[in-house]
Amino acid sequence: MVISADSKGIYRFAKAAERLHRGLSFHLILDPSIPGAFELRRGTQIAALYEVNGENHMRYLTAFSLILIAFFSAGCLADSLGESSSQSAIRKIIADRLVKLDRDAVVFHYEKGTSDFSPQNSRDVWDRIRSRPSRFFDSNILEINVEGPGLYVAIDPVASRLWGGENPNLFVLTVKSGALVLDTKISLNQMETKQIAQVVSVLKCDVDGDFDYQGGMESIILGFRNSKNQVCRKLMIDAIRQLNLQAILYSFPASRSLTGCRQSRFSAFNVIDSSIIDESKIAYYSDTNEIENEPLASHIVAAYTEAEQDYDLQGTLAVEKLFRPKTLVSMDSAEEYIDWKQKYVYACGPAWSPEQREGQETQP
Repeated sequence: MVISADSKGIYRFAKAAERLHRGLSFHLILDPSIPGAFELRRGTQIAALYEVNGENHMRYLTAFSLILIAFFSAGCLADSLGESSSQSAIRKIIADRLVKLDRDAVVFHYEKGTSDFSPQNSRDVWDRIRSRPSRFFDSNILEINVEGPGLYVAIDPVASRLWGGENPNLFVLTVKSGALVLDTKISLNQMETKQIAQVVSVLKCDVDGDFDYQGGMESIILGFRNSKNQVCRKLMIDAIRQLNLQAILYSFPASRSLTGCRQSRFSAFNVIDSSIIDESKIAYYSDTNEIENEPLASHIVAAYTEAEQDYDLQGTLAVEKLFRPKTLVSMDSAEEYIDWKQKYVYACGPAWSPEQREGQETQP
């Protein structure tokens, strides 16, 4: 019988049962593949005693089994016991995929232009989006996005262009060096997959039968964070909060026409901590308005011009025209653009810290 819990009370219960009859022995055996779980097995002394006085011991064992059944069905093993060990397992899996960004990353967020938003300065722009990252930690919010609620940003000005419509508002943000990122592109090993399946089963996270725990970390984050079981949502939220995680890196289309950049560009971020956005470098562009704290427009125009040459990406996004904000007009010299791109555009220039681990499995 496997008991998925880590309570000292259960241990004392089992040990008390052991003392109810001289010579009777129950062994608590840890299952290393399931954190916090242990298996209750009969020891060799029981087998020997069966031959001598099987009737008495069988009567006792039957009674003991009934006690255990009553103990479980009466809810004496509260959900919090399973939650504790489950959260430890999930937290460890996440912790093994944490990476700190080794330099600033310029990222792009689109919204459709609306009449209710006409910013006058960078503070207005910041106020528009600053509260969105923290929504990840509100368990009452359910959003069927890739990685739950948050502020989604792409790594080039074309990949998420669809969200801007024909009257796009483009927010250009800088994620600070040192931001603590969960890289969901690092593969799961077999033991981790088994642990996740056990947690999903014990806590009943798969309410609708569509929890894809075989789909890698991207599916795991979404499955827990948007589970209809609030215990499961809270488990993921608490694990991420305890690790001080600030952003989630996940797979997302990106332009392949940027020269000197790599296939690992197929990435985007869900920012869940607004403190990693550099407020001093916020920029905003619409058809009628341009707000910059430092000159960026010429870099962005050059990146846009290069990125939109990936016609396959346009087909993937199902758009015929990639409308850009009309205030984006001037372009860098080639030399200035290449230098900026290699410094600040993810998966361009020298390898970024997450790239060095992607595609690897963590060790069991």
